[in-house]
Amino acid sequence: MFPAHNSSISCMTLNFSGNLLATASDKGTLIRIFSTEDGTPLQEVRRGSDKAEIYSIAFDKNSHWIACSSDKGTIHIFTVSQEKGRI
Repeated sequence: MFPAHNSSISCMTLNFSGNLLATASDKGTLIRIFSTEDGTPLQEVRRGSDKAEIYSIAFDKNSHWIACSSDKGTIHIFTVSQEKGRI
């Protein structure tokens, strides 16, 4: 176990290799990416500043990109950094 967010997690997904975990809280403003090997936080990306319900999070096959959809009618796409400590 490791702390991912200050509030409840509303959505999470693993990449195809199973070595990265992406999470979003019920606030829906931040997506955090962690190493599943040791729980190290790797990256944090901001979807927006308004509260949103995250419907889904998905990595591309090679874990270079992550996308999320929300009740705002938008899809956000972010570059995934493989460097540790970007959070």
